[in-house]
Amino acid sequence: MSKLLFLWLYLPPLILIGLRVLSYFALPDRKMKYRTIQEDMLDHSGLLRRIPAWLLILLLTVVPFVNLIVALIMLLILVIDLVDKWRTARAAQQEWNKQNRVADSTTL
Repeated sequence: MSKLLFLWLYLPPLILIGLRVLSYFALPDRKMKYRTIQEDMLDHSGLLRRIPAWLLILLLTVVPFVNLIVALIMLLILVIDLVDKWRTARAAQQEWNKQNRVADSTTL
């Protein structure tokens, strides 16, 4: 369970950082070749280089907490829903018991 939680919280930012690092080594340098605006618009390889490092660090530190807060809110909604269903079922059971007791007492 903890491994799944780790993957769910930290995998998206780690993928972004990994792609950023790979973009420095695997992609050709933009200064090596003169490009027109049309070529630059068609090539999305420079997109990862435009993401600042502070944003990636922020994503790595903030996104897991945001995911955790969202998961806790979802868990709270689930618990509230279950309590509401339990109360409704209990009230229906008590009403049914009350009606059956009245019916049993009248048949005697």
